[in-house]
Amino acid sequence: MIPDAVGQAKILIVDDNAINIKVLTLILQKYNYHVLTANDGVDGIIAAHEHHPDLIMLDVMMPGLDGFTVCEQLKNDLSTQQIPIIFLTALNQLQDKVKGFALGAADYVTKPFQAEEVVARVENHLNIRRLQKALEEKQQDLERKQQDLERQNQELASKNEELERSHAALVQAQRRVEAVFSVLSEVLPGSVLDNKYRLDKKIGEGGFGTVYKAHQIGLERTVAVKVFRPSDNQWMQATELERFRQEGMSACRIQHPNAVSILDFAISPAGIAYLVMELLEGHTLADEMLGSRALPVKRSLEIILPVCDMLAEAHALGLIHRDIKPDNISTCAAGSTQGVSLN
Repeated sequence: MIPDAVGQAKILIVDDNAINIKVLTLILQKYNYHVLTANDGVDGIIAAHEHHPDLIMLDVMMPGLDGFTVCEQLKNDLSTQQIPIIFLTALNQLQDKVKGFALGAADYVTKPFQAEEVVARVENHLNIRRLQKALEEKQQDLERKQQDLERQNQELASKNEELERSHAALVQAQRRVEAVFSVLSEVLPGSVLDNKYRLDKKIGEGGFGTVYKAHQIGLERTVAVKVFRPSDNQWMQATELERFRQEGMSACRIQHPNAVSILDFAISPAGIAYLVMELLEGHTLADEMLGSRALPVKRSLEIILPVCDMLAEAHALGLIHRDIKPDNISTCAAGSTQGVSLN
């Protein structure tokens, strides 16, 4: 047998007739095919397994294992069943040709051999085999991508389920905190916070907590105390507490007659964070707007001009008020701007 070559189509000729092998070899080598040979059916099967040829030219009439038996065995073997087989035959009977096709043969060439016919049939089935291999590779690649996509979808679904569980747990925890804080905000009036501020009554609620009218014991003055609303999530607790502190620090930087003054920020020994502000007596713009379809232009200007002036100073310091609304604007009697303040 001829050893394997690299980069050429390998064709295995199985025939007990040396002349037939010689003729076919000369024809095929002229067209740069790499030719392997076997002299009987047994050697042909062995060569097919060892060399995995691209095509087999198989004689029908051989001693021992005939071509039909060899074809049947090769087609029943997963490792060789995809190799195209061309029968070499001198038989002209239709039933023999039909039997060959039924066993899985791709084509047949009759003896005596015609070079152009041999090459045409060989190249035709090699091209078909190349296309089949390319299609199989594409199919395998698609299957791998499909498996990867299914795996990624499963991972994504698993992560989504985990996120949903975490979110549900967070919601439950926040509800518990809200319930506890709601009770706490109701019982805090009458208590002394941090040994400095007596909380007298609840006067409002904001995004970060609850606001109380309070009495500063050391200086004997009335103030407003905002108590920070805690979170059950430690990371959120730290983040929101820092934002709460930044709110106080930012407000301290604004020195404007229409801005609420910040007096203190601390965390009590009991772990309650709070912010102390001047107490604004009177009512809010929201109160003033109740029962009125629209404020007169003059009154609107008395309110909006000092608010805009204060916001301009805040913007000049790089600060942005994120919660401008009627509830956060304290107003005075009509005809004055001095009592207008933005919380």
